[in-house]
Amino acid sequence: MSRRHRLPRIVLTAFFSLLVCALIIAGDCFDIIPGYLTFPSVRTSMWASTQSVLSHGRQVAGKQLSAGLVTLPTGTPLAASYDSHFSFPPVNRNRLNKAITAFQHTKGLGSDYSFEILDPTMHELVGKNITTPREPASTTKTITALAAAAVLNMNGTLDTRVYLTGASGSGSRGSGSRTGTLVLRGEGDMLLGAGKNDPSHVDGRAGLATLAAQTAIALRRRSISSVRLLVDDRFFGPVRMPPHMDPSDTVNGLFTPTSALAIDEGKEMGSGMSAMSPDSTWREYAKRPMDTVTPAAASFAQSLSHMGIRVTAGQKGDKRVPSSTHLNRSDQIAVVHSAPLWQVLRFALHLSDNTIAEEFGRLVALHEKQHNSPSGGVAAVMSVVRRLGVDTNGIHLADCSGLSDGTRLTVTALTQAQYLYLHTVNAGAAEALAVSGLPDTTLVERKRPTAGNGFIRAKTGSLETVTSLAGTVERTVGGYVIFAIVVNNPANRLAARQGIDQLVTALASL
Repeated sequence: MSRRHRLPRIVLTAFFSLLVCALIIAGDCFDIIPGYLTFPSVRTSMWASTQSVLSHGRQVAGKQLSAGLVTLPTGTPLAASYDSHFSFPPVNRNRLNKAITAFQHTKGLGSDYSFEILDPTMHELVGKNITTPREPASTTKTITALAAAAVLNMNGTLDTRVYLTGASGSGSRGSGSRTGTLVLRGEGDMLLGAGKNDPSHVDGRAGLATLAAQTAIALRRRSISSVRLLVDDRFFGPVRMPPHMDPSDTVNGLFTPTSALAIDEGKEMGSGMSAMSPDSTWREYAKRPMDTVTPAAASFAQSLSHMGIRVTAGQKGDKRVPSSTHLNRSDQIAVVHSAPLWQVLRFALHLSDNTIAEEFGRLVALHEKQHNSPSGGVAAVMSVVRRLGVDTNGIHLADCSGLSDGTRLTVTALTQAQYLYLHTVNAGAAEALAVSGLPDTTLVERKRPTAGNGFIRAKTGSLETVTSLAGTVERTVGGYVIFAIVVNNPANRLAARQGIDQLVTALASL
């Protein structure tokens, strides 16, 4: 072989040899192949790890146990995505003491407050009045979320179905001369849309126009051109509102009675509000009616009419099935599905939605075979969290959202709930908490750490005489802390809230 041809072959052989060596070394370093050169594991932030979980879908460890309404997951703790053996720098006690002192000297704070801050092992770093029951406002929702994530299948959906229970008349296939009776059955989706299914949002994921289109196709196949429409709204029983809930809260946009189906929780949009994102906080406090079922059924009937199906009775959505009616699954001709429950829970916590929080309490009641009522929801939530190990001494729930008068919680219960989010139940509850500074959450106006990965994930609470916050803070040096702060009767509620924000922000730099 000539020297002229030998040199390129030598260079090419050397190149591929080096490439193979580099790939072997890289595979060893990243522990892809056996060897001695493995890099130490690197801890990602909670935000990054939870986003990874979201992108890959819910993974439920272990077997699943049948439990009536939904499937009971054995649980996938969010902490499984942490490197639990990793050693983080200890908390800077000097900074912590300064932050606590500054908070306690907040002008207008008053004296009716409690706080507790824990490390990841549940060791208390600092606390005050930790077992004193106080009115918690919407941080109550974290207790309901804990119970829901512990026992409900968070991949499950709330379905809205149509049944054809009878048909009469004669006519050849396609002649469309027969008549039938339809039953529209709701199973708890209060975030229905009036139009087509909206895969981009939680509110409106399932659309009544899509349901009507499915129904019209099924009717035409059976040569049915006219129908009588009945509505089955029995799913949550006859009692829809907690006993201590103020009825004016519906007018003020704070609550909609729990029902089997509703369009956008029955929100009555003012000028320009309907054009906003369905999942926006700006739409949250629109006026709401006491009855959401009738208008939703009327919208369905109207969509059927637009598709050429004549509704001869029940077009106003006002006809209900007799209480003794039994529906056969074989008679179902159409169905639409809500967003998965983990997304609905995130919607409820991000917007601090009282209606959906109450509904989760009712779903827990059905799962736990408690009474199908608001009181049954409270009893079921309490039973589940007690079973999980939450200290319920001094706790009293007037409802599952924190809106009614009479609810009392301790910061100990609130911090225990946050710990259990991470270490016991599946990740649905922890992932549902809002991240400070991100849009369309109640945390959008709260302070946010400006350095490193110090994310705050928390639930707010605000009533006329209450400001509270509970969640977790990732420290910029690694690791995290769990916190709960409740202030009652502050002399200046805005100043007290700002004091809470400053304290929680300071936790990131410990």
